[in-house]
Amino acid sequence: MKITTDYVVNKGTSVIYPDYTDEGKLQSVVMENSELYKVDQKPTTLIDHNLRYYGSSLRGANESSRLILGNVMMSPVVINELLNLFFFPSKSPYKPDCIWFALYHIQDYIGISKKRTSVRFINGARILVDLSYSSFNSRYEKACKHKKEIEGRTNQLLIYESNRTATYLISKDSRNRNYGVVEE
Repeated sequence: MKITTDYVVNKGTSVIYPDYTDEGKLQSVVMENSELYKVDQKPTTLIDHNLRYYGSSLRGANESSRLILGNVMMSPVVINELLNLFFFPSKSPYKPDCIWFALYHIQDYIGISKKRTSVRFINGARILVDLSYSSFNSRYEKACKHKKEIEGRTNQLLIYESNRTATYLISKDSRNRNYGVVEE
């Protein structure tokens, strides 16, 4: 397993899960494609740092999710829409055993007991999560809905693009208070 102090989430990142050192320090293990990386950051800290790297924050991403999905708990987050980096937590991000899943990388999932779910990724790897099938499914579906809403809004904005040229002159008025518009 490769060890690093920092990690940039990318298209190959499928899951980030907690791992404790022998001294009891909480760190992260990241699966990227078929490689595992140990990162010297807590999983939620790693997510927050990556949100900041791409121009947001965990707080901002959570507020955005709640605006789109309503007052949901354990909100999915968009780390980077262009790279299809939509992630969701297995439980409260502030719990040390929270696992972060990349929506794009989930192949399927099945309940294996009342409180345990097996999640299979597109690369064939699996992870066993201490979460009921219905709870995992609910979080997965929220993330799918969030992704659909974000992409719908982006696509709607693309429709409004116009190639027309404007023939306006915008300048401050004589009292230097407001801007006026004059057609040229």
